[in-house]
Amino acid sequence: MLLKNIAASIILSHFANSGAVEQMDLLAIWFLLIFGVFVPYVAFQSGRRVRAGAPVPPRKRIFINVLVMQILFLSISLLTT
Repeated sequence: MLLKNIAASIILSHFANSGAVEQMDLLAIWFLLIFGVFVPYVAFQSGRRVRAGAPVPPRKRIFINVLVMQILFLSISLLTT
């Protein structure tokens, strides 16, 4: 949670100083936070759990989860553009 807050403040302060916030809407900021902070964070957490010995889910469940996430990412990307 702290990492997300730090990244959000860095991104927003950078854009506020450059005057680009007026051109970016809230959805674009969420897009940057999701794909720049949240997705890598979840990937690292998942890798840590697997290395720690957590059981890997069945392949069918993995494929369904990946498909749902790809559809979600596509819809977010299309809404942002």
